[in-house]
Amino acid sequence: MSLTLITNDRSFLINIQSKPSFVGGQGQVYGVRLPKYGDCVLKIYKSQEKADKIRDKILYLMQQKTPHVNDNIRFCWPIGAVFDTDTHAFKGYVMLKAFPESRDLTILEAYSPKESIAQLFPDDTKWHDKFELKSLSGIKNRLKILYNWIVAIEALHATRKYILGDIKPENVLVTPTGKISIIDIDSCQICDNGKLKFECDAKTPNYFPAEAYNMSKRHIPLNYQCDSFAIGCCIYSILIGCHPFTNIRLLPPYNNGNYSTISSRIKASLYYRGSNSKYVERIPALDLHANLDQLSPQLINLFDRCFIGHSNRPTMTEWREAIKHQIYH
Repeated sequence: MSLTLITNDRSFLINIQSKPSFVGGQGQVYGVRLPKYGDCVLKIYKSQEKADKIRDKILYLMQQKTPHVNDNIRFCWPIGAVFDTDTHAFKGYVMLKAFPESRDLTILEAYSPKESIAQLFPDDTKWHDKFELKSLSGIKNRLKILYNWIVAIEALHATRKYILGDIKPENVLVTPTGKISIIDIDSCQICDNGKLKFECDAKTPNYFPAEAYNMSKRHIPLNYQCDSFAIGCCIYSILIGCHPFTNIRLLPPYNNGNYSTISSRIKASLYYRGSNSKYVERIPALDLHANLDQLSPQLINLFDRCFIGHSNRPTMTEWREAIKHQIYH
């Protein structure tokens, strides 16, 4: 397929000959190298319908200034739109590539008390012996990565334009030294002068708050509390070893198949420290939630505010300060 890439100041012809480096739910991803920009990533949407739906959002993002925080944070922002050279149909976009040696944070989300990271991820040698939950240094290193991730999200929120809406460990790429690359920006919600311009195109139920489903159905803009809930779930999983709504036993009337998924438990407010705690039991034989005891009261309070109700969730600034306090605690 012959493609034409159009950036804000030039155009290129691209011929895709290699196989995609990654195939996801929305499309295929290829590595490309371009003059001026260097190593980049090309995303081609699976269907023309999807491409046509998101075309205007990509063109809008290309015109926006990419937030800059520091040299350890990168936003994989759309820098060029890709069209079929013959039909001129929009096909996808090119974005900046993540930092070298990056991988997603499922490496810290996945946890087994009986297996180390080296055993679970034998090929990721640079992550071995540095991030174990059982060691103080491992927890500190996890906190430093979380701190940088939160700083990146905080910078997006500070623009008053963007809600990521699909925050999860798979949607951030990180180096073992803590450099952060935010990906899948094309799915974010965008507001312009306080008015909804583009809706969030993706959500992951395990990280999506209950009240936001109704907002999405009614085309009400998502708010910053949605991102707060998602990052709260990620922080909890990475520091505790399990999702806040798992590793529990449910009591009647919730001990049936209707509440077997994480999303169903989120919708039913079955957080073990919340208003329905009398229907939730921790599992003594494998009580990962006990790891909460090694965290500061400040951070524990933010977890409770995050998962109990939705009117007083922490801001990204509060999450950042609590993580910083925990690092030096």
